[in-house]
Amino acid sequence: MSMDNLSASPRQSNDGAPHAEDQPLSVLRAEVVERLKLNYAYDNLNDHELGLRIERAEAGRTHTELRMLVADLPLFHEPGTNDTYPSGPTSQPTTRDASVEVNSGKVSKAATVFALLGGAERRGVWRPARSTKVVAVMGGVDLDYRKAIFPPGRTVVNALCIMGGLDIVVPPGVAVEVSAVPILGGVDNRTDTPEDPSAPVLEVRAVAIMGGVDIKTKKAKS
Repeated sequence: MSMDNLSASPRQSNDGAPHAEDQPLSVLRAEVVERLKLNYAYDNLNDHELGLRIERAEAGRTHTELRMLVADLPLFHEPGTNDTYPSGPTSQPTTRDASVEVNSGKVSKAATVFALLGGAERRGVWRPARSTKVVAVMGGVDLDYRKAIFPPGRTVVNALCIMGGLDIVVPPGVAVEVSAVPILGGVDNRTDTPEDPSAPVLEVRAVAIMGGVDIKTKKAKS
């Protein structure tokens, strides 16, 4: 069953435009439930949210009511195609920045990068976990996301830098949110804000004790 268009309909009007309301309610309900399950698998919904939305989907009696249950959730496509995000039940989907590739396969929930009196890095083509813990003690960590295949939605980096540093590079088209506690250290966010409101989000939570965190936007080398 295709998940790319919840408003697909089997009939058309006299002018050739499809009637979204002609789609059987049972078919739409099944597609909505499948999309909810898929987003749960990608950690875009927790247990409570999934159960609540499925319950509402089962009780929904109108097409608009059902579409609203997934209006804020990403759509997923086969690898190699652009992902799109709906901004509302009747809005046209938005194409995300082509420089950002999104993982449409299995996403790891957690990963750890540790540097003690040395260095660690992730660069090239790699698949970040949903949440990454970074610990740099008198060492340095480099996370280069320019060719990374991002998880859909929000990606989190929890960093602790003690007399050490963390350098993060993101490609254009990724939104970065930073919350930081610098203690005799510094956190510098020099990233660009993408125009696309549905852009992937990299959330950096950092504690820098006599250390530093530097985040910047940079295009990947061709």
